[in-house]
Amino acid sequence: MGFKAPSLTKFAKKHPFALSICSPFVLSAAMQLGPEISSEPAADYLRDNNYPASLNERFNTESIRVYGRLNPLSALHVMGRPYAIMAESMSGDWGDNAMEVARLPFRLFSTTLNAIGHYIPPYDSIDAYAVTLSDPCFIRPPSAKLNLSKALADLGQSEAIRDVENLVLETDQAQLEDAFRTIAMAHEMQHCEQDWTLYDKLLRESDADLMAMQVLWDSGYSPEVKQEAYKLYVAARLLGGRLDHESHDTGVNVMNGDSLALSSFKRVRAQRMLTELADLGVQYNYFPEEMGDDEKDFHMIMGLMASPILDSFEPEMREYAAAYVRAYVYLNKVTGGAMLGNAEYFTRISTSFASTEGPSKGPELSGYDIEF
Repeated sequence: MGFKAPSLTKFAKKHPFALSICSPFVLSAAMQLGPEISSEPAADYLRDNNYPASLNERFNTESIRVYGRLNPLSALHVMGRPYAIMAESMSGDWGDNAMEVARLPFRLFSTTLNAIGHYIPPYDSIDAYAVTLSDPCFIRPPSAKLNLSKALADLGQSEAIRDVENLVLETDQAQLEDAFRTIAMAHEMQHCEQDWTLYDKLLRESDADLMAMQVLWDSGYSPEVKQEAYKLYVAARLLGGRLDHESHDTGVNVMNGDSLALSSFKRVRAQRMLTELADLGVQYNYFPEEMGDDEKDFHMIMGLMASPILDSFEPEMREYAAAYVRAYVYLNKVTGGAMLGNAEYFTRISTSFASTEGPSKGPELSGYDIEF
């Protein structure tokens, strides 16, 4: 028994919308049999795109393939990776197999979003990703013609940086853009080689960023370019930590040179607490209507640093606040003052909201004197 050709034709005519939805997933599954049409070996890609030799020396390129950034076949292939991952993970244990089948829809949803991202501008961005959990690992690389302003805006979650055309830099912008491209590629290649016992996403991202910095340091760029690329990258990551909700809050870890679980969690917890405190303060204070959200955050954190409030918390909070301010001031200089309209506005910030008292006492409760 099975579908006859007339039955399929009839189904297609009767349900064209369902067929249009199903077809890409069927094609994406079939494409897993021939990855050569949608990707190329990492070693070939790195050579053809003039990446530093340090990438080949640091990573096992034989187990990594690279997608065409704007290749529609690459987008189809990445959609279907969950099928291949499920097939590779199947074992003799029916319980494990059932779990793999149950994970399939969620993985398909994630990879479909990635596939759609292939067609969303800007196309000169630093955005990249690695499809891990399988051998080979597949990478969508950063743009070959990366724009530094847009890269800093993406990393720092700051629209004030995005459209700045003339950055004030110490070294050659083209060299810095190439260095950022190398950092992004090394970051994704490290994801391909990570031990998945490093299960926490923050630790994985911090580890990938730290390895990317090592690859940058081993590359052939001049010491001046390496130093400036490092400063720009860490500063942007520190700004992005205000809004990125822990997944890529790597700036504090890269700045301190480690991704150890305990120290990472302490730093990011302090960062999150400062974020919540600053967000609350922005609501309680008046800011000019034309002031951007980035600048409001800066003045609020400056106001908190000038008060004794942060002394009530762990020292990591004040350390992050100071690092954030230094990063913001540095990037404001790099953007020619585009991020800071009134440098002294923080002096008007009130931090009295932090000591506002709640109700004098809680509701009357009885019958809850339970001993544990």
